[in-house]
Amino acid sequence: MVKRLDSPIYHCHNCKKIMSDVTELLFVEENSSRSFCSEECIDQYFSPMAKYYQEILYKLRDDLGIDEEYLSVHCDNVQLLNETCSRPNEMWHLENKIGDEVFVLINECDGFHHIVFCTLFNRAVSYIFLQTATSNPFILEQFRIGESVDDIDSFFSTDEISELEEMGINDDVLVELERKKSTYLAELMVDQLPSDIQMESFHLYEPFFEQCLEDPDEIYQFKDQEGDEVYSHIKACENNGQSFFYIIVFMTFSENEIVQALPIISVPTLDGSIVEKYRQGTRLMGSPVN
Repeated sequence: MVKRLDSPIYHCHNCKKIMSDVTELLFVEENSSRSFCSEECIDQYFSPMAKYYQEILYKLRDDLGIDEEYLSVHCDNVQLLNETCSRPNEMWHLENKIGDEVFVLINECDGFHHIVFCTLFNRAVSYIFLQTATSNPFILEQFRIGESVDDIDSFFSTDEISELEEMGINDDVLVELERKKSTYLAELMVDQLPSDIQMESFHLYEPFFEQCLEDPDEIYQFKDQEGDEVYSHIKACENNGQSFFYIIVFMTFSENEIVQALPIISVPTLDGSIVEKYRQGTRLMGSPVN
Protein backbone atom coordinates (compact mmCIF):
# COMPACT_ATOMS: atom_id res chain seq x y z
CA MET A 1 0.00 0.00 0.00
CA VAL A 2 1.36 3.43 -1.01
CA LYS A 3 1.07 5.70 2.02
CA ARG A 4 -0.55 9.05 1.22
CA LEU A 5 -2.07 11.64 3.51
CA ASP A 6 -5.15 11.88 1.31
CA SER A 7 -5.82 8.12 1.29
CA PRO A 8 -8.59 7.04 3.68
CA ILE A 9 -7.56 4.47 6.26
CA TYR A 10 -9.39 2.30 8.77
CA HIS A 11 -8.28 0.56 11.92
CA CYS A 12 -9.18 -2.43 14.06
CA HIS A 13 -10.72 -1.27 17.33
CA ASN A 14 -8.91 -4.01 19.21
CA CYS A 15 -5.34 -4.35 17.91
CA LYS A 16 -5.31 -0.97 16.07
CA LYS A 17 -4.07 -2.56 12.83
CA ILE A 18 -4.28 -0.06 9.95
CA MET A 19 -6.24 -1.15 6.87
CA SER A 20 -6.82 0.68 3.59
CA ASP A 21 -9.65 -1.47 2.19
CA VAL A 22 -13.07 -1.03 3.81
CA THR A 23 -14.13 -4.48 2.59
CA GLU A 24 -11.59 -6.04 4.98
CA LEU A 25 -13.44 -4.67 8.01
CA LEU A 26 -15.62 -6.89 10.19
CA PHE A 27 -18.64 -5.47 12.04
CA VAL A 28 -20.76 -6.99 14.79
CA GLU A 29 -23.06 -4.12 15.80
CA GLU A 30 -25.93 -2.28 14.18
CA ASN A 31 -25.55 1.49 13.83
CA SER A 32 -21.89 1.44 14.85
CA SER A 33 -18.65 2.17 13.01
CA ARG A 34 -16.69 -0.03 15.44
CA SER A 35 -14.79 -2.44 13.19
CA PHE A 36 -12.26 -5.25 13.52
CA CYS A 37 -9.65 -7.05 11.44
CA SER A 38 -10.37 -10.62 12.57
CA GLU A 39 -12.69 -12.85 14.60
CA GLU A 40 -9.93 -13.19 17.19
CA CYS A 41 -9.89 -9.42 17.72
CA ILE A 42 -13.69 -9.38 17.99
CA ASP A 43 -13.54 -11.97 20.75
CA GLN A 44 -10.70 -10.20 22.58
CA TYR A 45 -12.57 -6.89 22.48
CA PHE A 46 -15.94 -8.18 23.67
CA SER A 47 -14.85 -10.95 26.07
CA PRO A 48 -14.51 -8.57 29.09
CA MET A 49 -18.13 -7.49 28.56
CA ALA A 50 -19.20 -11.11 28.17
CA LYS A 51 -17.46 -11.91 31.48
CA TYR A 52 -19.20 -8.93 33.12
CA TYR A 53 -22.67 -10.12 32.08
CA GLN A 54 -21.90 -13.74 32.98
CA GLU A 55 -20.78 -12.73 36.49
CA ILE A 56 -24.08 -10.91 37.00
CA LEU A 57 -25.97 -14.06 36.07
CA TYR A 58 -23.78 -16.24 38.33
CA LYS A 59 -24.39 -13.91 41.30
CA LEU A 60 -28.11 -13.80 40.58
CA ARG A 61 -28.30 -17.58 40.59
CA ASP A 62 -26.17 -17.77 43.75
CA ASP A 63 -28.39 -15.26 45.58
CA LEU A 64 -31.43 -17.35 44.69
CA GLY A 65 -29.71 -20.58 45.62
CA ILE A 66 -30.24 -22.03 42.16
CA ASP A 67 -26.74 -21.92 40.72
CA GLU A 68 -27.54 -25.21 38.99
CA GLU A 69 -30.89 -25.82 37.31
CA TYR A 70 -29.68 -28.87 35.39
CA LEU A 71 -30.69 -27.09 32.21
CA SER A 72 -27.18 -26.27 30.96
CA VAL A 73 -27.38 -29.20 28.55
CA HIS A 74 -29.76 -27.10 26.44
CA CYS A 75 -27.01 -24.53 25.92
CA ASP A 76 -25.06 -27.17 23.97
CA ASN A 77 -28.00 -27.69 21.60
CA VAL A 78 -26.93 -25.91 18.40
CA GLN A 79 -30.34 -26.38 16.78
CA LEU A 80 -32.05 -24.72 19.76
CA LEU A 81 -29.53 -21.87 19.58
CA ASN A 82 -30.32 -21.34 15.90
CA GLU A 83 -34.07 -21.35 16.60
CA THR A 84 -33.70 -18.79 19.40
CA CYS A 85 -31.45 -16.58 17.29
CA SER A 86 -33.69 -16.66 14.22
CA ARG A 87 -37.25 -16.95 15.58
CA PRO A 88 -37.46 -15.96 19.27
CA ASN A 89 -40.81 -15.66 21.06
CA GLU A 90 -39.65 -12.48 22.78
CA MET A 91 -37.07 -9.86 21.93
CA TRP A 92 -35.76 -6.99 24.08
CA HIS A 93 -33.49 -4.10 23.14
CA LEU A 94 -31.37 -1.91 25.46
CA GLU A 95 -29.37 1.13 24.32
CA ASN A 96 -26.96 3.13 26.48
CA LYS A 97 -26.41 6.90 26.32
CA ILE A 98 -23.71 6.68 23.62
CA GLY A 99 -25.73 4.42 21.33
CA ASP A 100 -24.26 1.00 22.14
CA GLU A 101 -26.97 -1.67 21.86
CA VAL A 102 -27.54 -5.13 23.29
CA PHE A 103 -30.39 -7.51 22.53
CA VAL A 104 -32.04 -10.31 24.47
CA LEU A 105 -33.74 -13.13 22.54
CA ILE A 106 -36.04 -15.44 24.49
CA ASN A 107 -37.41 -18.73 23.23
CA GLU A 108 -40.21 -20.46 25.15
CA CYS A 109 -39.54 -24.21 25.26
CA ASP A 110 -41.14 -27.18 26.98
CA GLY A 111 -40.76 -26.41 30.69
CA PHE A 112 -38.06 -23.75 30.37
CA HIS A 113 -36.94 -20.62 28.48
CA HIS A 114 -33.78 -20.41 26.38
CA ILE A 115 -32.15 -16.95 26.48
CA VAL A 116 -29.47 -15.38 24.26
CA PHE A 117 -27.86 -12.06 25.26
CA CYS A 118 -26.10 -10.64 22.19
CA THR A 119 -25.36 -7.97 19.63
CA LEU A 120 -26.95 -7.90 16.19
CA PHE A 121 -25.61 -6.89 12.79
CA ASN A 122 -27.77 -6.81 9.65
CA ARG A 123 -30.63 -8.18 11.77
CA ALA A 124 -28.67 -11.33 12.64
CA VAL A 125 -26.95 -12.41 15.85
CA SER A 126 -23.28 -11.45 15.57
CA TYR A 127 -21.74 -11.77 19.05
CA ILE A 128 -23.16 -13.76 21.98
CA PHE A 129 -22.28 -12.46 25.44
CA LEU A 130 -24.07 -15.33 27.13
CA GLN A 131 -26.79 -17.90 26.68
CA THR A 132 -28.68 -19.65 29.42
CA ALA A 133 -31.74 -21.78 30.07
CA THR A 134 -34.03 -21.30 33.05
CA SER A 135 -37.34 -22.43 34.48
CA ASN A 136 -37.21 -19.71 37.16
CA PRO A 137 -39.64 -16.83 36.45
CA PHE A 138 -37.56 -14.33 38.46
CA ILE A 139 -34.40 -14.98 36.44
CA LEU A 140 -36.43 -14.79 33.23
CA GLU A 141 -37.81 -11.40 34.25
CA GLN A 142 -34.28 -9.99 34.77
CA PHE A 143 -33.60 -10.43 31.05
CA ARG A 144 -36.63 -8.38 30.00
CA ILE A 145 -34.60 -5.20 29.74
CA GLY A 146 -35.03 -1.95 27.85
CA GLU A 147 -37.82 -1.99 25.28
CA SER A 148 -39.72 -4.94 23.89
CA VAL A 149 -39.63 -5.49 20.11
CA ASP A 150 -43.27 -6.10 19.26
CA ASP A 151 -43.17 -7.19 15.61
CA ILE A 152 -40.36 -9.76 15.69
CA ASP A 153 -41.22 -11.27 12.28
CA SER A 154 -40.88 -7.88 10.59
CA PHE A 155 -37.65 -7.17 12.46
CA PHE A 156 -36.03 -10.37 11.21
CA SER A 157 -37.45 -10.22 7.68
CA THR A 158 -34.40 -9.90 5.44
CA ASP A 159 -33.79 -7.68 2.43
CA GLU A 160 -33.31 -10.92 0.49
CA ILE A 161 -36.90 -12.02 1.18
CA SER A 162 -38.19 -8.54 0.35
CA GLU A 163 -36.32 -8.64 -2.96
CA LEU A 164 -37.78 -12.06 -3.77
CA GLU A 165 -41.28 -10.77 -3.06
CA GLU A 166 -40.64 -7.80 -5.36
CA MET A 167 -39.51 -10.26 -8.06
CA GLY A 168 -42.97 -11.84 -7.93
CA ILE A 169 -41.94 -15.04 -6.16
CA ASN A 170 -45.18 -16.38 -4.72
CA ASP A 171 -45.72 -17.08 -1.02
CA ASP A 172 -45.73 -20.87 -1.46
CA VAL A 173 -42.24 -20.77 -2.96
CA LEU A 174 -40.99 -18.46 -0.19
CA VAL A 175 -42.40 -20.77 2.48
CA GLU A 176 -40.76 -23.77 0.80
CA LEU A 177 -37.47 -21.87 0.54
CA GLU A 178 -37.53 -21.05 4.27
CA ARG A 179 -38.41 -24.65 5.15
CA LYS A 180 -35.51 -25.95 3.04
CA LYS A 181 -33.16 -23.44 4.64
CA SER A 182 -34.10 -24.71 8.11
CA THR A 183 -33.55 -28.32 7.00
CA TYR A 184 -30.13 -27.60 5.48
CA LEU A 185 -29.02 -25.60 8.52
CA ALA A 186 -30.12 -28.38 10.87
CA GLU A 187 -28.03 -30.87 8.85
CA LEU A 188 -25.07 -28.49 8.90
CA MET A 189 -25.28 -28.20 12.70
CA VAL A 190 -24.88 -31.96 12.97
CA ASP A 191 -21.92 -32.07 10.55
CA GLN A 192 -19.99 -29.04 11.82
CA LEU A 193 -16.83 -29.43 13.86
CA PRO A 194 -16.25 -27.11 16.84
CA SER A 195 -13.09 -25.84 15.12
CA ASP A 196 -14.99 -24.78 11.97
CA ILE A 197 -16.44 -21.33 11.30
CA GLN A 198 -19.58 -21.18 13.43
CA MET A 199 -22.97 -19.99 12.21
CA GLU A 200 -23.01 -16.88 14.37
CA SER A 201 -19.93 -15.72 12.37
CA PHE A 202 -21.33 -16.46 8.90
CA HIS A 203 -22.37 -12.85 8.37
CA LEU A 204 -18.70 -11.81 8.52
CA TYR A 205 -18.14 -13.70 5.26
CA GLU A 206 -21.06 -12.22 3.30
CA PRO A 207 -18.72 -10.09 1.13
CA PHE A 208 -17.69 -13.38 -0.55
CA PHE A 209 -21.27 -14.30 -1.52
CA GLU A 210 -21.41 -12.36 -4.79
CA GLN A 211 -18.06 -13.59 -6.14
CA CYS A 212 -18.95 -17.19 -5.29
CA LEU A 213 -22.31 -16.85 -7.02
CA GLU A 214 -20.95 -15.12 -10.13
CA ASP A 215 -17.44 -16.62 -10.40
CA PRO A 216 -17.33 -20.04 -8.69
CA ASP A 217 -14.47 -22.51 -9.02
CA GLU A 218 -16.90 -25.45 -9.18
CA ILE A 219 -20.60 -25.93 -9.97
CA TYR A 220 -22.63 -29.07 -9.26
CA GLN A 221 -26.21 -30.08 -10.00
CA PHE A 222 -27.86 -32.76 -7.86
CA LYS A 223 -31.09 -33.87 -6.23
CA ASP A 224 -31.31 -33.28 -2.49
CA GLN A 225 -32.80 -35.69 0.05
CA GLU A 226 -36.31 -34.50 -0.84
CA GLY A 227 -35.76 -35.19 -4.52
CA ASP A 228 -35.62 -31.51 -5.53
CA GLU A 229 -33.05 -30.35 -8.07
CA VAL A 230 -30.53 -27.97 -6.50
CA TYR A 231 -27.17 -26.49 -7.45
CA SER A 232 -24.01 -25.83 -5.47
CA HIS A 233 -21.37 -23.19 -6.18
CA ILE A 234 -17.99 -23.69 -4.47
CA LYS A 235 -15.12 -21.20 -4.35
CA ALA A 236 -11.75 -21.24 -2.59
CA CYS A 237 -11.28 -17.90 -0.81
CA GLU A 238 -8.83 -16.09 1.42
CA ASN A 239 -9.46 -13.49 4.12
CA ASN A 240 -6.79 -11.90 6.31
CA GLY A 241 -4.42 -14.80 5.65
CA GLN A 242 -7.03 -17.48 6.33
CA SER A 243 -7.96 -19.86 3.50
CA PHE A 244 -11.48 -21.28 3.42
CA PHE A 245 -14.20 -22.45 1.06
CA TYR A 246 -17.41 -20.56 0.39
CA ILE A 247 -20.43 -22.63 -0.67
CA ILE A 248 -23.81 -21.50 -1.99
CA VAL A 249 -26.64 -23.98 -2.42
CA PHE A 250 -29.62 -22.74 -4.43
CA MET A 251 -32.70 -23.84 -6.30
CA THR A 252 -34.19 -22.21 -9.39
CA PHE A 253 -37.57 -20.65 -10.04
CA SER A 254 -38.97 -19.99 -13.51
CA GLU A 255 -41.55 -17.28 -14.17
CA ASN A 256 -42.46 -15.99 -17.65
CA GLU A 257 -39.48 -17.85 -19.16
CA ILE A 258 -37.11 -16.05 -16.76
CA VAL A 259 -35.09 -18.34 -14.50
CA GLN A 260 -34.10 -16.97 -11.09
CA ALA A 261 -31.59 -18.47 -8.65
CA LEU A 262 -33.03 -18.70 -5.13
CA PRO A 263 -30.25 -19.20 -2.52
CA ILE A 264 -31.07 -21.74 0.19
CA ILE A 265 -27.90 -21.44 2.28
CA SER A 266 -24.43 -19.93 1.99
CA VAL A 267 -21.66 -21.48 4.07
CA PRO A 268 -18.05 -20.48 4.75
CA THR A 269 -16.08 -23.50 5.96
CA LEU A 270 -12.57 -24.72 6.78
CA ASP A 271 -13.69 -28.35 6.70
CA GLY A 272 -13.04 -30.33 3.53
CA SER A 273 -15.67 -32.92 4.49
CA ILE A 274 -18.35 -30.20 4.44
CA VAL A 275 -17.20 -29.21 0.95
CA GLU A 276 -17.30 -32.83 -0.23
CA LYS A 277 -20.94 -33.07 0.84
CA TYR A 278 -21.83 -30.51 -1.83
CA ARG A 279 -19.56 -32.03 -4.50
CA GLN A 280 -22.15 -34.48 -5.73
CA GLY A 281 -24.32 -35.15 -8.74
CA THR A 282 -23.23 -33.74 -12.10
CA ARG A 283 -20.21 -31.45 -12.17
CA LEU A 284 -21.13 -28.62 -14.51
CA MET A 285 -17.92 -26.61 -14.17
CA GLY A 286 -14.41 -26.76 -12.75
CA SER A 287 -12.30 -29.35 -10.98
CA PRO A 288 -12.16 -29.92 -7.23
CA VAL A 289 -9.89 -27.39 -5.52
CA ASN A 290 -7.81 -28.42 -2.50
